Amino acid sequence: MKVIGERIIAYLKTDATLVTLLGGAYVMAQGVQELDKRKQKYVTVSINPGESGNNLPSQTGSVLIEIAVSRKVPNAFASCMDILSRVDDILNKCEDDLTATGFNIIHFLRATSPSAGVAVDDKTNEFFVEMEYEYILCEEDAIT
Repeated sequence: MKVIGERIIAYLKTDATLVTLLGGAYVMAQGVQELDKRKQKYVTVSINPGESGNNLPSQTGSVLIEIAVSRKVPNAFASCMDILSRVDDILNKCEDDLTATGFNIIHFLRATSPSAGVAVDDKTNEFFVEMEYEYILCEEDAIT
């Protein structure tokens, strides 16, 4: 659901530690980065709209978070892992903060492990790692 993605982006941009690690509030929707204007470190958020594709109660979906760091950055691998750790820590504590008006998040959990490791994109010369989070939404009236 688009609202969840927008809230995650806004939420991550307000974390001072993450902004420091990134060198700026470089958290955006996936696909916004242009190859010739890429930041050296950034986080993208991609939204899967879920099975129903609309705002029905108990809507399920997933959010894919990608962390990327240019291999030209000193200690790029360690920097990528630090950003990954911070994003995961923030999102594991954010369920109440991400609740959208009219909806409660009744489930928000990392679905995949970043243990597959950091990958290298030779085209962009970046280290990157992805994590997927699942969510279930419920209308506020439906749980009272």
